[in-house]
Amino acid sequence: MQLKPGWNPRLLRSQNYIARLLFIARGLLALAGGLPAGPGAAKDHDLALRLAAAIGTSPVHHVAEVLYHTRVEYQPPASVGESTAAAIAAHLAREGLPAGVEPIGPAGPYRIDWRFDAAPRVAVIIPFRNHAALTRECLDSLLGLTAYPALEVLLIDNWSDEPGVEAFCAEAARDDRVRVQRVEEAFNFARLNNHAARQTDAPLLLFLNNDVIIRQPAWLRLMVDELLADPLAAAVGNKLLYPNGAVQHAGVVLGVGGIADHAFRGIGGEAPGYMARAICAQEVSAVTGACMLCRADAFAAAGGFDEADLAVAYNDVDLCLKLRQAGHRIIFTPAAYAEHRESMSRGSDFDSLHEARFFFENETMRQRWGELLAADPFYNPHFSRTGGIYRELSAASVKPPGTA
Repeated sequence: MQLKPGWNPRLLRSQNYIARLLFIARGLLALAGGLPAGPGAAKDHDLALRLAAAIGTSPVHHVAEVLYHTRVEYQPPASVGESTAAAIAAHLAREGLPAGVEPIGPAGPYRIDWRFDAAPRVAVIIPFRNHAALTRECLDSLLGLTAYPALEVLLIDNWSDEPGVEAFCAEAARDDRVRVQRVEEAFNFARLNNHAARQTDAPLLLFLNNDVIIRQPAWLRLMVDELLADPLAAAVGNKLLYPNGAVQHAGVVLGVGGIADHAFRGIGGEAPGYMARAICAQEVSAVTGACMLCRADAFAAAGGFDEADLAVAYNDVDLCLKLRQAGHRIIFTPAAYAEHRESMSRGSDFDSLHEARFFFENETMRQRWGELLAADPFYNPHFSRTGGIYRELSAASVKPPGTA
């Protein structure tokens, strides 16, 4: 069974998740150039890509019910895979986007190799308190491995009081790419990031936790390219892996486990996941602020992170929803990855000191976004929102025939 997401033009460039059941207005079909020729699977994909270009930002309705069945054991020949790659490449050429197309598997899905020359300046914002050794490892990996030419770092020391932090900050500041600022106030993750964002005129902001370790030279180039490819994209998240190589973050799904949860948490870092969505670039409702690239103008227009009511938890999800409300897109790209030692410096939201704050932030999100939390457009409603993501069906979907 393939329980599909709603309309997702970025996912469509990775795979033909729509397949064959598609209702099209006659006039729109003519606008898209009519029915294309070629092998079946490639022809279907080519048509869907032409339709996506023809409608632009017009809405597409997703019928989430299971309407037909097909043979899942069928595997298309390699020639069809080549034709599908050619259809994607032709679509990108029509859109004026410089790129190559590479299959991830024998017959897809596909990864787009963007070939942009532009390298807009990126300000990487890293708040931290104490944990000098961990923050040094984060910074050293960022500066030593990242292959991106236009980079600056704002290192925000939130009132550290442990030995070694002062020496670390002095050492870090000797690099011309790094600015260190000390903020002497109670921990408010949202305010720290907002403060840092106001200290730079870089067109792109990269919010980075100090427990993220860079493991890939091209990670930032790959994330920037997703913004360059789509003027409506305002934020991009990457794949984050635990130290053991399992997935920690592959996009955020709304409403699961309460407010939101990370997709594909715990599967292997290269595992395809449900419908290969763990290895496909796609639009999502939100990405984690642990490693989020954002257009500075869109961030400012959305009011930045909510430092009044979401000081620590869910301010990243809230920001993404504000950006989507303003007409922007949020993109997840698994081609870019890094290691995340989740919340090593922040600690747990469920200890006695943080529990009241966490439940207040939960209630803030429910009051503000409750309707959206119940209906993530990129997560099929037949999946459970109480169990693991893509692992269990909702109770309504598994009732025996004839029951109410």
